[in-house]
Amino acid sequence: MKRILWLFAAAALLCACGGRGGDRTVDVAAATPADFEAVASFCELLPVDEREAPLPAVTEVKRYGDKVFIKSGRFPDVPRIYMLEGGRLAGVLDAYGRGPGEYQDAEGFAFCEQTSELIINDRVFKGFRRYSVPEMKWVSDEPLGRYLSQFESLDATRSVFAIESEEGEPGSVVVWDHAKGEAAFTLETSFLEAILLSDLHLGRTTDGRIAFGLIGHDTRFRTASAGGFKPAGAVTFVPDAFGPAVWEQTSFEKAFETFSNVIGEGKDVGIGADFPLLSGDRIAFWYMAGFSVEPNWRLAVSAPDGGKAYSEVRIEGYPEPLQIVGSGEAQWCSVLLLDLLEDVPSPQGKLYPRLRELKDQGCETVLLFWSAV
Repeated sequence: MKRILWLFAAAALLCACGGRGGDRTVDVAAATPADFEAVASFCELLPVDEREAPLPAVTEVKRYGDKVFIKSGRFPDVPRIYMLEGGRLAGVLDAYGRGPGEYQDAEGFAFCEQTSELIINDRVFKGFRRYSVPEMKWVSDEPLGRYLSQFESLDATRSVFAIESEEGEPGSVVVWDHAKGEAAFTLETSFLEAILLSDLHLGRTTDGRIAFGLIGHDTRFRTASAGGFKPAGAVTFVPDAFGPAVWEQTSFEKAFETFSNVIGEGKDVGIGADFPLLSGDRIAFWYMAGFSVEPNWRLAVSAPDGGKAYSEVRIEGYPEPLQIVGSGEAQWCSVLLLDLLEDVPSPQGKLYPRLRELKDQGCETVLLFWSAV
């Protein structure tokens, strides 16, 4: 179901509650291709040693300190989570089933560094399951009574996620207290803001906060910490492809129809904030550019001196534009399959020679951790 909920992004008609930001813009009509080394402020290559466990399709990556967790396997494959330390396999969570301590749907996951537990969001169970790391042994279950998609661990007792509600009723983002089974802090949103956020990936800052964006005429960024929520800026996409027919429409059906037409017909579109990164007064995130363009998800960077949209980001010698499959602290993760490397007789960049060297050593998969802030 991931990303299908973008069809409901007429949510914006309910987003007046956040007001207008307007101080920062990103011109999606001016989006241009970019070389990776020109936009990256940081990058690190992590070769994956697959001698012990060849990886199936990688669907999500999360990095916490020296530990990297890789969710792998698409339906009908059984979802597993591999833990790497230094690029080498250090544990595998393979507890798919219906018995005690087993999960039926590992929709989302997060690592709690303070308790050394891997937390699984099991949508069939409607709650969390915890496993010790590195043993990957079941520790406990926490019924929640509701479906969740994306979430992130904040500290030993708290996590951050969006809560959906009945249609038309307000949704919310919460700092959830697992020990008490209730929200420690609540940020009210529109009904559909919460739906959209539940399907978007959260970001993590170097000082332990969780970053996210609420979608409307302006994308309003917030951070969550043990002390609650704080504003972190706002970005407006220009040109506004949706206009009052969506943002000010009071009929959900009419707004939905207009939105669907716009996002499918190839206009210059920008909406969403996936994997937001914050650094000082700079914000970088990935936005949806429509169903009829490739790639659908594109990079945007907002800074005091102006915003910039990129139609694609490419590495020299790699035939496909970069896409984001995961994150760490103030960094993203892209997966590079070295069998796809093309021949570049006289490379201009610094990254290609290192990738070629790793391929010649027999490496098949490399995790590229990088940032644009």
